[in-house]
Amino acid sequence: MFACADHQDLDLLAQTVRATARSAFATYCPLYETLADAIADRRELLQIAAMARPGQAPALLMLDTVHFLLLSDPRQPLAEFYISLTPRPRPPAEAVPSFLDFCQANRQALEALLPTRLVQTNEVRRCALLLPALGSVAAQAGPTPPALVVLGASAGLNMAFDRYAYAYSDGRRLGDASSGLLLSCTLRGDKKPPLPEQMPAFQPRVGIDLNPLDVGNPDDVRWLLAQIWPNDGYAERAQRVRRAAELTRQTEHRILRGDITELLPRVVEPLPPGQSVCVLHSFTVYELPAPARAKLKGVLAALGAKRPLFDVGLEWDSHKECWLDLAVHQPGRPVRAERLAHCQVHGEWLEWL
Repeated sequence: MFACADHQDLDLLAQTVRATARSAFATYCPLYETLADAIADRRELLQIAAMARPGQAPALLMLDTVHFLLLSDPRQPLAEFYISLTPRPRPPAEAVPSFLDFCQANRQALEALLPTRLVQTNEVRRCALLLPALGSVAAQAGPTPPALVVLGASAGLNMAFDRYAYAYSDGRRLGDASSGLLLSCTLRGDKKPPLPEQMPAFQPRVGIDLNPLDVGNPDDVRWLLAQIWPNDGYAERAQRVRRAAELTRQTEHRILRGDITELLPRVVEPLPPGQSVCVLHSFTVYELPAPARAKLKGVLAALGAKRPLFDVGLEWDSHKECWLDLAVHQPGRPVRAERLAHCQVHGEWLEWL
């Protein structure tokens, strides 16, 4: 947090916000590009954005928080620019005056919320990318279902993956067709991903997150919805989140609050001797600073020296390309690492390698 930020801090923050407007928002969300530029140009807005926790993206977190407040009270004039709140939103170029008025009127609420919230999207369609790897893990683990530990679990929607229905572009369908949630995925390339004949079983299912979200809490579900950018795909993505939250409530799981490197051994070590464990992370590890990534690697190696451990990761690389990777740890054997697929970040397509 830029506590009591001075002019130099705010100048640096303004540069960061402008860079975010160009690199993240320009292509996918013109409204957020316009509003991010407004934040960068005004010190009173930068002071609000500076309330974000260290390691968070201040502009995105502030815009998510504004969206959260609007979803709570859509009668605000600013709501007229959000496709999430009106079927015919006004042009983004006209939004700045309403945005300034809203931030001024709600400054106290924004400053109270920003330090307590994290950017923690839960794009449930990514489960269509993860399913081939989870099926492979279950097959390799043997007759005893492996444990599933999700790092950066957010609201835990990925832990209910077996409650959803799936449709791949090669005609293969699986999962619960009666769930009311169908996740579609286009397959690219010549290779077909291996899909399980039936949904793989995992028990127990445990998540770890610095700030867990509760799918039974309407405010936490609203926070998930607020993190969906207000663009043309909002309605479909929001409906998936709502239904996934309902199904996750019906799925046995728990989410622990804390640091993943500290809590992961406490979750894995009490498991029955010999039980395999699948450690799953989706757009979590890339956000960690280098020392934390190195520490996590060491924790995984230590745990994998005592029991079979499967590390399934869906993460960005340094070029902002999304990959699905699997690393298999077996006691007494070298780690076997494999890059499985190139993926679209929101689960729209998958190219098996």
